Amino acid sequence: NAAPPLLLDELTAGVDNEDAVLISWSLDAISWAPDDKMIAYPYFGDIDAPKTKIKALDNDREQILSGVIKVLWSPDGSSRLESFIDFELGSARFAITDLQTDKTRTILTPPGIVLPFDWSPNGKQILTSVYVEDTDTWDLFLVQVNGDPPLQLTDTADLTEQYSAWSPDGQQIAYGVGGGLNRLSFDAIEIIPSVGAAAPRRVVSQSGVGKFVWSPDGENILFSGTSGDTSDLFTVNLTSGVITQLTDTPEYELFATYAP
Repeated sequence: NAAPPLLLDELTAGVDNEDAVLISWSLDAISWAPDDKMIAYPYFGDIDAPKTKIKALDNDREQILSGVIKVLWSPDGSSRLESFIDFELGSARFAITDLQTDKTRTILTPPGIVLPFDWSPNGKQILTSVYVEDTDTWDLFLVQVNGDPPLQLTDTADLTEQYSAWSPDGQQIAYGVGGGLNRLSFDAIEIIPSVGAAAPRRVVSQSGVGKFVWSPDGENILFSGTSGDTSDLFTVNLTSGVITQLTDTPEYELFATYAP
């Protein structure tokens, strides 16, 4: 889903449109409640003091969460994951608010900044990337909603793993390898099982790999990739490994998704 037109001016208020970090952050941070009646989005002004606004779409009700860079509802809509961040201290934490009791609890205080995260399809885990200062890289972690210790999925001193996504059945995890803080491009896409130890399987190795999504049946991944001086759309079949180019234009095609 895209942000309703009435929110677009507010979404970008105070944001330097030439700053790819903030723009990509804005795109990642927009989220909808499962019933499509509420939306959460970054409410910029001072980037050092982030806020998120939660707005009802059928009335004037709204709520502002200070210090929160992103909100994501659980798959069943009963809880809300809130990512707090302090740029000055370089710290972050994850908290979950039970929407029935309105009680909030912290489930993770990582050693550094965390970036895009995603609920597992069963709502029991949170997939995220955490900045590791010792190696100046990002690694993947599975955060347990019940408060159990998080599980580190990758531990690479010379590679960055970011922008991870669950397969529709929750059995696999895809993530971008390489790239920088802006999360707009990677050097490859790899897949690992969500349970058990296994070596990662590289399914795409192509310069300028951009944001990607699983197909609803879990058989393909749709992604953008550099093609000459532009960016086009591609799919990779996860069984055959065949990559198919979908677009070939002088324009930039980015942030594509599948219809349900």
